[in-house]
Amino acid sequence: MSERNRIARDLHDLAIQQLFATGMRLEHATSLLEDAPRAAEIRSELEQAIDGVDEGVRQIRGIVRSLRDRDEQLPVVERLVREASLARASLGFAPSMLLTLDGEQLARADADGEESDEIDARLGVELGDDVVAVVREGLSNVARHAQATSARVEIDVAARSVRVLVTDDGRGPDPATDRRSGLANLAARAQDHDGVARLAPAPGGGSELLWEGWIR
Repeated sequence: MSERNRIARDLHDLAIQQLFATGMRLEHATSLLEDAPRAAEIRSELEQAIDGVDEGVRQIRGIVRSLRDRDEQLPVVERLVREASLARASLGFAPSMLLTLDGEQLARADADGEESDEIDARLGVELGDDVVAVVREGLSNVARHAQATSARVEIDVAARSVRVLVTDDGRGPDPATDRRSGLANLAARAQDHDGVARLAPAPGGGSELLWEGWIR
């Protein structure tokens, strides 16, 4: 299983990223053809090459999913929704969840939508797993310590970064309570992606957990 996961990571980090870079160069080349001789013919060839790159990305993404555990094969969006649903029992209420892709809020967390596929493609195997783990740990902390009546999870996926913010309306962080082990784990996950993790009082009361990582 360890070897399968390594292969899956390599396929995403190396093959897919190389294909994305090649696709971007082809699209740039297409934009330079306005006054070139036989521009229409060349543009058609380039567009077919771009389609081939996109198909290659889709095929590799399918291979990555086939290499992973049953639960890990699920789209990240579906796994996040599952975490929020499971947390309801320990929280005593349903936490709200907001997903944003490139500054646009997703109307609904649809695991079968194009936005879900795009989030999977950007995050990849390791970062996707870490984002799910951060949401799980954040909601677990709220249930154990906050005495809250509401909680909110915000996941913002941009071109080169992902940001997770878990807020609640509870009593806020208690300096006398040792939560360093959980926060240290989140910080270690953030460092793996050149990011940061911190737990602090929320401006309006309660607490907020901020976790950020860079997409390579």
